[in-house]
Amino acid sequence: MDSSPALLKERAAALELRKHPEQALRLYHQLLDKYGGTEHVDVTVRNRVGDLHLRLKQIDEAVALFEVSADEYASGGFLSNAIALCNKILRYRPDHVPTFRRLARFSAEKGMVVDAQRHYLLVADALEARGQHTEALQALEEFARLSPDDPHVRSVVVAHLLRIGCPLEVLPHLTALHRLHLAAGRHLDAAAVAEAALDIDERWTPESDALPDRKLADLPFLVLDGDFESELLELPAGISRGSFTNDRRGQPDRRQGDRRKAPRRDTMRASGADGVIP
Repeated sequence: MDSSPALLKERAAALELRKHPEQALRLYHQLLDKYGGTEHVDVTVRNRVGDLHLRLKQIDEAVALFEVSADEYASGGFLSNAIALCNKILRYRPDHVPTFRRLARFSAEKGMVVDAQRHYLLVADALEARGQHTEALQALEEFARLSPDDPHVRSVVVAHLLRIGCPLEVLPHLTALHRLHLAAGRHLDAAAVAEAALDIDERWTPESDALPDRKLADLPFLVLDGDFESELLELPAGISRGSFTNDRRGQPDRRQGDRRKAPRRDTMRASGADGVIP
C-alpha cells in the first residue's frame, strides 16, 4: 500500500471528516513516525494531531506534541506563536512546570521581562516545593543569563534566592549587581549591595577596582534603598537579610566602623571562596 506523506495526510483528513478520530490518529502517527523531522511534517501537522488527541481527552499525548511545536516556533523566531501554544497547554495542564519554564524563557527572549519574572519565580517555587533544589537554582540562573545587564532582574533573583534560603548562591548575583550599579554611577546602590554581600561572606570582594581610594570594608554602613531594598522587603515576615548571615556573636559590630578588612582577591581565590556557582 502506498504510504507516501501526501497520501497519509489525505487519508487521515478524510477519516477526520467522517468522525473517525482514532483511525485518523493512527495514520497521522504513521506520518510522524516515518516522516517526522522532514519537510513533510511541519508544525501545523503536529498541532493538528495534538488537537485530535485533545478531542479524545488524551491530554498527555497532546501536551507532548505541543511542546515540540512550541520549541520549533521559538527556534524559528515566532515567539508569539510559541507563547500562545504554551498558554494553550496550561489551559489543560495548569501546573505543568516545563511549560511554565518554556513560557518564561520565551517571554524573556521577546523582551517581556515582567511576564518572564512572574513565570521564572513560579517555576523556582514549584521546583523548590518538590525538593528539586538544583533545578530551582538553574531556573533562576537562566533568568539572570537572559537579562545579564538588567539590575532589576538581578535584584529579583537575589531576593528569591534569599527567600528560599540560598545565601551563598546569591554572591555571584550581588557581584554582578554591584558592577552594574557602579557602571551606571549609582554609587550609593553599589555600596548597599556591597554591604549585603559582606553580611553573607566577609571575604567578598568586588569584580572591579572601581573604588581605588577607599577599601570596600571602609565604606560606611548604608541602609538598602532603591529596587534592591524593595525586593528584599518582600521577604516573608520574620525573615530578614540578617537571617542568612554567619553567626556574629562575639564579633565586632561592623556597622560601627570596627569591621575587619576584606582580603585581597588572590587570597580569596586561593581559599576557593570566589562565590562562583559551578
